[in-house]
Amino acid sequence: MDRELDSHTIRIRTITLLGRLGVALAVLIVSFIYLRKLITPNIVLTDYRTSVVELGEVSTTVSASGVITPKFEEVIASSIASRIIAVYANLGSEVTIGMPILELDTTQIELEITNLKDQIELKTVEEKVLSQQHRESVSTLESRKELLSIDLEREQLLEQRYRTLFEQGAVSQFDLDEREINVRKTAIELRQIDEGLLDIQLSAANEIERVSLEKNILQQQLVERIRLRDEGLVKATSNGVITSLLNELGQSVNPGMELVRIANLSNYHVAGTISDFYRGQFYEGLPVKVQVGEEILNGRLTKILPTIDSSGVVNLQVDLDNPDNTRLQPNMRVGLEIITQYDAHSLRASNGIVFNGGGRHEIFTIEGDFLQKRYVELGMVNSQFVEIVDGLALGDKIIISDMSNYMHLDQVAIR
Repeated sequence: MDRELDSHTIRIRTITLLGRLGVALAVLIVSFIYLRKLITPNIVLTDYRTSVVELGEVSTTVSASGVITPKFEEVIASSIASRIIAVYANLGSEVTIGMPILELDTTQIELEITNLKDQIELKTVEEKVLSQQHRESVSTLESRKELLSIDLEREQLLEQRYRTLFEQGAVSQFDLDEREINVRKTAIELRQIDEGLLDIQLSAANEIERVSLEKNILQQQLVERIRLRDEGLVKATSNGVITSLLNELGQSVNPGMELVRIANLSNYHVAGTISDFYRGQFYEGLPVKVQVGEEILNGRLTKILPTIDSSGVVNLQVDLDNPDNTRLQPNMRVGLEIITQYDAHSLRASNGIVFNGGGRHEIFTIEGDFLQKRYVELGMVNSQFVEIVDGLALGDKIIISDMSNYMHLDQVAIR
């Protein structure tokens, strides 16, 4: 006959059964999670670049390249066709104003100077001769004028006497008319002498003025030749360092050919270039970030050359806020970021390959042990940051590496 189990035994058996069921359930759950991880795509987070959404400045920029050049540079060109006969300085030498650098052959100019001096002397003599001739001609006419004046007085007295005699009937009308004609004739001759004096004075003045003008032209040519001769000894026109120099003895030079370039290496600016594709996106006055090694210098776009070369490149000039920065060196290549838009307080994240310009993008956010796909709207974009317009919040952590292999998934596990 069966005995009824007591309550203690029943409780022990119940607990044992529940324990076995719990263990089986735990094994089942662990197995499910393990199998799910095996089946669900996953990544190693350390293999990817991440970024945290933060508040900060964001700007839209246009990238360009540039070369550091001295802000103040003096170019000395040849004024004459000649050849180099002496060199007094070396490339890279420091020079001060007035220091001789090189010398050109001025033999031909010396001959021209001598010839001009001779011509000027001849013109001086010609001026003296013309003045002397003028004085002699005037003197001769003045003497004739004095004699004719006396003759005129005598003829006028004779006319008056004959007129009295005619009234008394002592002389004929013919005799009186003859005296009157002599008076008019002498007056005409006297007037002709006055006109002759005026003509001589005008003619002499014109001749002397012509010779004086020719002399002045020769003197101006002489001054110019002396200037060219003096410039044959090429001297520094400013303090600085010689960055370019023709230093080959006997080398021929032509007018306008660059002989020396002197740069002030204490101040610099940037000569930049950019594709004309971006020409409508920037203008003079915009701020510019200049990448010098690991350092960023601030500057401003001060000049845009109006011409575009055959390769479609626009030339720019950027003035630096600190043009005397000690890291700057001539011909150093730098990167330029021309800032076309700017906001000092934007939601931003680091730029990465996952982003391709502004607009709407699919990205993954890090949420616990999984990556969750989200849609995000971007505003301004530059090489460092993107502006978050919609889809993310402050503090969100995102993947900014290439996730194209997982974009068909809404969720990715993290190992």
